Amino acid sequence: MSEPPTPPPTAAEPPTAFALGPWWGEAAGDWPADLLRRAVERVVDPAHATKTLHWGRNYLYLVHLDTPAGPVPAAVKQFRNDGPGRRLRRRLGGSKAERSWRAARALLAAGPERAGFATPEPLLLVESERPDGPSYFVTRHLDGVTEARYLLRAVNAGRAAEEYPEVDAAAFLAALGRAARRLHDAG
Repeated sequence: MSEPPTPPPTAAEPPTAFALGPWWGEAAGDWPADLLRRAVERVVDPAHATKTLHWGRNYLYLVHLDTPAGPVPAAVKQFRNDGPGRRLRRRLGGSKAERSWRAARALLAAGPERAGFATPEPLLLVESERPDGPSYFVTRHLDGVTEARYLLRAVNAGRAAEEYPEVDAAAFLAALGRAARRLHDAG
């Protein structure tokens, strides 16, 4: 009989800081050095993507990562930091990836009861040492979950009822507004 999988790290565990060549960042929990190196290599190279989720201002894709808890599907959001404005904002307030990492860890630490909703488990924050280099925010991928952006696009195009007949768009938007208000009030 096989051993049960190790539970995933939680936001209560301190992250592991790392520096690997041109990359630095944090990993959720305690990662063996070779496992962390391989994970970072997979994350920063979109050739390892198993599926593209979104291509636009930012690039979202899926990869399979070997983590201390075992293999997991992971969603990678690559933020570009080109342009003087983005580089300045990154230097003064951290990259979008870093702010996403901190927010996800805070939501995870608060728990869904207090935060009002759950968030995918944050796995890695990867930053380039170059000021104009990309940043990466990596979470566990939640299969079967649809991003709100697709419903919002359908609402804007007048196709919400036909594309998402199981969703009450008005109730969803009201709930989303309440959640955004709670997040804002919590800082």
